[in-house]
Formats: sequence, structure tokens, C-alpha cells
Amino acid sequence: MKKMVCAAALATCGAAMAITDAEIEKLIGEMTLEEKVGQLVQLGSAGKEGGPLSQDATGVALPADVAEMVRKGEVGSLIGACGVTNFNAFQRIAMNEARVKIPLMVGHDMIHGVMTQAPIPLALACAWDEKTWQDCGRLIAVESPAKGCNWTFTPMVDMCRDPRWGRIAEGPGQDPYLGGKMGAAMVKGIQSKAGALPVAACIKHFAAYGGAEAGRDYNTVEMSESTFRNVYLPPFKAGVEAGALTVMPAFNTLNGVPCSVNKWLLTDILRDHLAFKGFTISDWCGVSECELDHHGMAETHAGLVELAMDAGMDQDMMAGLYRKELVQLVKDGKVPMAQVDRSVRNILQVKNALGLWENPYIDEAKLKAQIDLAAHARQARAIAAKCCVLLKNEKDALPLKPGVKVALVGPGAEDCVSISGTWSAYIENKFEMTLPEGLRGAGVTFTYTPGYDWQKGRADAKALKAAAKEADVVVALFGQKGTDSGEGWSVLDITLPKVQLEALNVLKRTKKPLVAVLINGRPLAIPELAEKADAILEAWCPGTSGGGAIADVLTGKVNPEGRLTTEFPVSVGQLPLYYNRLRTGRPSDVSAPYCSCYRDGPHQALYPFGYGLGYATFAYANELVKVEGEGNQRKVVLSCDVTNTGKVAGVETVQAYTRQMVGVESRPIRELRGWQKVALAPGETKCVTIEVPVAQLGYWLKDRFVPAAGPMRAWITRDSVSGKTLEFRL
Repeated sequence: MKKMVCAAALATCGAAMAITDAEIEKLIGEMTLEEKVGQLVQLGSAGKEGGPLSQDATGVALPADVAEMVRKGEVGSLIGACGVTNFNAFQRIAMNEARVKIPLMVGHDMIHGVMTQAPIPLALACAWDEKTWQDCGRLIAVESPAKGCNWTFTPMVDMCRDPRWGRIAEGPGQDPYLGGKMGAAMVKGIQSKAGALPVAACIKHFAAYGGAEAGRDYNTVEMSESTFRNVYLPPFKAGVEAGALTVMPAFNTLNGVPCSVNKWLLTDILRDHLAFKGFTISDWCGVSECELDHHGMAETHAGLVELAMDAGMDQDMMAGLYRKELVQLVKDGKVPMAQVDRSVRNILQVKNALGLWENPYIDEAKLKAQIDLAAHARQARAIAAKCCVLLKNEKDALPLKPGVKVALVGPGAEDCVSISGTWSAYIENKFEMTLPEGLRGAGVTFTYTPGYDWQKGRADAKALKAAAKEADVVVALFGQKGTDSGEGWSVLDITLPKVQLEALNVLKRTKKPLVAVLINGRPLAIPELAEKADAILEAWCPGTSGGGAIADVLTGKVNPEGRLTTEFPVSVGQLPLYYNRLRTGRPSDVSAPYCSCYRDGPHQALYPFGYGLGYATFAYANELVKVEGEGNQRKVVLSCDVTNTGKVAGVETVQAYTRQMVGVESRPIRELRGWQKVALAPGETKCVTIEVPVAQLGYWLKDRFVPAAGPMRAWITRDSVSGKTLEFRL
């Protein structure tokens, strides 16, 4: 990597090369206070709505207000996909016309894809496959520059135990170990420098946003420090260790203090404990939402800026408070210049790590060569099929038999928005996206009758009966619109709407085999569907080529291998619901007069964490556990023989769990420690071994790490509730 002789050269040559840390320090010393503050500001790339345009030196029309701020060094990054032409034009202004030549970053929420959409992250997690997440990250890295972005506000690694929270769709589920593995893999994919311009990842929302009280978005979060460190923090630790360049603090309060101005969180935990070296950026107006009429952390905007800077919030997204208040606060001695320099340094180091002084522009020729939408669609189709979870399959309802006549019924079969899911603003790649397209491509004979709506009205019983009468099997869509989950989409009720239950009953009375396909962005309470459908395929919001992927699974071209990463409740009243709960002093024995259970229904999940079926069946035998090694090299080794007892080849996800029986604090009933996917032909047996470092079994007691010791239990099994109990001791 070439390096410049001095920072002064940077100001005259258009910044064709990278700079050293020493040169960054010299550059900071040469910047005016206003230019420093400018690096801490993020504003919209579109400028003021209806505002005037101006042309840059090459004749590109840009929002005049934004162009002028870039020219004056008053903005460090922009938000909003601005397109390749505008991105390069803004960058030319920053690198050629501004007094200090500092490249821009342009960010946007490319949560599970750009033009090509993979399944929503909750679905992606069900593949239990780090490579799938890394591949999705690489797709984002390749396609983001096509929209004029070199920064994506993803992955979201918030743990969620209450699916009333709409943003469960954007994260990996409820397990911190699995969530950390998946998030870290996506960070590596995004930051692989695979595209026409390197892209930065942003892990969010730091932290415990998924623990919002009552599942209500933006709501307060109250939890013990032990729960925070053991459940909600580990995925962020994994993301930082994977090299995430930026971190976005959450909207919520954490034990009374908003994350946006929480010094314990942003400095003590993120900087000191996790050793994060990149920069932090607020969520949309996150700093201003700490004002008097909201979180109530300060009487004035100036007071909020003082708090945010002291906490360690490097960049202010869209609120404009740093731009308005920070210069005067420094002049008045209320914010030390050292704090401003610290944040500027963090931001410049990230820009340097991206190689933006070497290459600040999107290479349009490289971009054109890389955007192969047909290839990307095939990749998205394979990913989506891998993420489908077969929840039920009785009477050999699936896979569909060759030559069978299908009645496809239900809403949304041709609705690309519902199939793609939340955060799909830039979707363009729609190859066999809808289910009718997928079935047609698979050679399935079918008719399509909507028959009922997602939520409103009444089912068209006459049309449903007529469709079923002419068919051998009914494939019915249930669930919710893709836009009914995501940010701001918290709900009271996660059961199927009345109109869908009415349609279910009509279809059941036709006595035709009933295959239910769920399209949804969160786990649903579906006891009626579980009882009456012959098969249930959880397809989630499968994204680009989702229709083709579902058809691949329904027809048996792909054997479903997805496994749940969050629990499906029987009733909303069970929420929050999660497998790794603490044991109680009065376990759930419903025959006892006083126990931890519900008297009017079950306390267990309808479908537990780790659960999923396939077209093959598997048997476990010879389960063993032993401890090997000495000192820091000790490991717990779990093994078993897995046999494919079915008639077709399949993939089994073998899962390892442990429980510490005695602890300084009560420990969870089970905790996921590892997994291994094994492909088996019919009748084939393989010995599966999963090794778990003993150090991984420890836990946090507030701010003290406690090594695992004493009696332990372990399971090597297919999900979080089954398996032979194995005993060992540390």
C-alpha cells in the first residue's frame, strides 16, 4: 500500500493514496474546528425536499444545499442511496473542491440485500450456516455501490425473546451464540472488499434493543447486568471481533439511560470491554430523541450534545445537533477539543481502513462487470430454499407427487413486497419471485384462487371449495404481509387473523390434503393450523426468487433443512418465550398444586428452538460426552451416531447443549454450544463429534467472568427439548 509523504500533499493531489496514522494526526491538527465538527455530521443525500439543484464541475446536477455542505467540509457522511453518478460527484467535490480533502461515506439500510434480496435475517438464521450469512454479506457488498452506497447499516444482531416486536424479522433470533456466529459472518462478507468500492458494515442496535418491554418498539429495557452480558452482548462482541468498522447505538433506554448518551455502554462496555476501534453513529435522530419531551436527559439541545460527546457518540445521524451546537460548546469550554479530536480520529481511521484515500470513487466498469442479476437470483433462490423450515408433515403430504393437481389459494402469492419482506426498497431482481412463477417453472399443474385476505373481510368459501374440488392437494398461504413486520411494527396479537382461520376451516372440510405455506416476518401462534393442516412449511419472507425456492422445497427438488432460531408459542400469553430460560424452584409439573405453569394451557413452545423436519428421518445412538485436554486447552467433546432412517438423502443439524447444574447465579436449563450439519444417504450412519472449549462454558456475574465448574449436563440432539441427558463434571 502506497503512502503519502505528508498530509499537506493530501490537500493538493486529490487523495490518490492511503495515509498513515501519523498523517491522520497531522490532518486533524490542520483542520478548523468547523471542519472537525463536519466529520461528526451525517445528513440526507437528497437535501431539502424541493430544494434547488446545482451542477458540479462535470455537469452532474446535485442538491445544492448538500453539495455546498460537502464543499465547506460541513458533513462527514450522507445517508440515502444516491446512485453511482451522484456518489462520484459528491466525492469529487469532497476530494477536489473542499479545503481539506476527506472522502465521504454514504450509508443506507441494506438489511438482507439490495437489488437482490436474500430472505429476511430471521429466516437466514434458520439455515444454521455461517457461509450463507457471509455469502449474503458479499451480495450486499457487490450490489450496494450500484445504489451509490459504501456503508450499510447491517447486520442487526439484537436478541429477541418476544415476537410482538416487529424488528425480530431483522435479526438472527434468540440465541446469543448462534446470533454472534451469524452476525460475524455477515460482517466479514460485507467488508470483504468484493465490490466496485469497499463497503463498511455497521452492527446494531447497541444494545439490548430486542429486550424492549412488552415487545413495543423503542420501549424501555430493564434487565440485570448478568442478563445483559450473557445474552444480549455476545453477538456484538462477535461482530467487533470480526472487524465491524461501525456500531449504531439503539433508541431505547437501558436501565434508565438512553443508549445514545450512555457512557457506560458506549465507553466502558464498547470501547474498553469489547475493544472496539471503529466509530459509532446514532440511529436516526437518536441524540435529539433524548431531549426534554422524549427521554428527558437534558433541557437543551446543547446539553444533549454534551452528554452524547462525553458518552462516546462519534457521529450524529440526521438530527443536526452537532452541526448546530458543537462548535460553540467547544468555544465555551463545555466540550473538550480532545473529545472532538477523538471522534474525528475514529471516523478518519475507518475511512482509511476502507481505502477511501486510495480509491474514493465507484468503479463503474467493475460494477457493470459484477452485477450479474441472473447469477445473483440463482444464489438467492438456493439460500431461500435452505432457510425454509418444515414444521409438520403427516400423511406424506410433502413433497408433492409428480403429476399432482394443485389448488394454490391464499393472499400474497403474487405480491413481491410480501415475499421480499421488510427493508426491500431497492429490489429489482425478481426472477421467479412469486409462488405461481415458481410452481410454473417446476412444472406443477395448478390453479390460483386468492380466496381470502391477509387480515380483513371474509373468506370466499364458494371459491375455495370449487378450487379444492378440482385439485388433488391444496397449497394454502397463511401468515402476514411482508410489510407487517420490521421497524415500528410491534403488534398485540401474533395469532392468525379471523379471516384466515375461517379459510382454514373451509379448506379442512373439503377433506383434501392441506399444505400450509407460512409467509411471515415473525413467529406466529398457530395452534389451529398445527392441528388442521397436514403439512406446514415456514417459508418466512424468502426474498428474491422466493417463489422458486418454495416450489423447490414443495416438489422435493430441495430437501428442507432449516431449523428454528426462535420459539413458536401456542398463545400470545406465553410471551416472552425462549428456550434458554432459568430454572425455577418449583418446576413445571402441572400435577402439583403450586408450580411454574399455566392452568389454562401449556407453557412449552408449540415449536421449540432448534426444531425442524425434513423429508428424511434420523435416529441418534451412542451419545457420549467426555472432557479432554489440560489447562486452557480443555474441551468438552460430545459425540453420537446419526443414521438416516428415511428413504431419501437429507441433512441433519446436530446440536450440542449444556447446562451448569450449580452456579453463583442460577443457570439456564440449556444453552446452545455448537452444531454440525451432516449429509446422509438413506441407511447411512455417521459419527458426529462436536468440540466445545471449556472456556466457552463460563458466564458473567455482573462484571465478573465466572469459569464453569462442578456438575454439568449435556445433550447432543436435534433440538432444544429432546435428547439423552449426559452427565460430566468440570
